[in-house]
Amino acid sequence: MDSIAYRVAVDQLVQSFNGVVNRGQWMEAIDNRRRQAGDEYQTQSEEQIAFEWLELAREERLGIEVDPILGLTVYIAQE
Repeated sequence: MDSIAYRVAVDQLVQSFNGVVNRGQWMEAIDNRRRQAGDEYQTQSEEQIAFEWLELAREERLGIEVDPILGLTVYIAQE
């Protein structure tokens, strides 16, 4: 079961990229990030990833790409 804080963070990500990505796409991207082998995110909870991405979005350092086949790809923009 998802925590309320996780749901709020995902909703805020949806609002940050209004009209581009829906809630389900964000949740799937977070889950995919968490499952990537050898990735630093693997030990983080979904909630931690969501809040980290939200903070990056607020700093305008979070980028996304949406592909009709691959879905949502999230990346950290280089400074």
